[in-house]
Amino acid sequence: MNDELEVLDFDDPEEEVTPENHQTNQALRPLVDELQSTMKRRIQWGNRLVAIESGSDNIIPTYHNYYKYLFNRAVEDEEKVRDMIKYEVSQFEIFDYMEKIKGLGSNISAYIISMVDITIPKTPSALWRYSGYGVSWYYQDG
Repeated sequence: MNDELEVLDFDDPEEEVTPENHQTNQALRPLVDELQSTMKRRIQWGNRLVAIESGSDNIIPTYHNYYKYLFNRAVEDEEKVRDMIKYEVSQFEIFDYMEKIKGLGSNISAYIISMVDITIPKTPSALWRYSGYGVSWYYQDG
């Protein structure tokens, strides 16, 4: 049984990983979270405006203009966050390789970089297991 548990080992580094010896994603992770929030807010205001303009939501015209303002503000906020993400993700060396892959722009790259600590797994198969996509004894029984 101990041999089977060894499969799940993520190839722990010999020395302790600290912020001093690898690039951190401390600035990128909050920006990715903020992008999610601003996108959600923009979509909510957009849906509300569609409901108002289709007649399924009756409000006084003053609020309609205010909702338009809030929607436009959410669009601006989202663009600003995307610009910040573009800058922050470009600071990572791996992004030079990621941006060459079709469909993998700065936002998706930022999600990947901010969610996966690349310093933990030491082999490609360990990265797959660490990310939850690897094959191991745990998944063999279904």
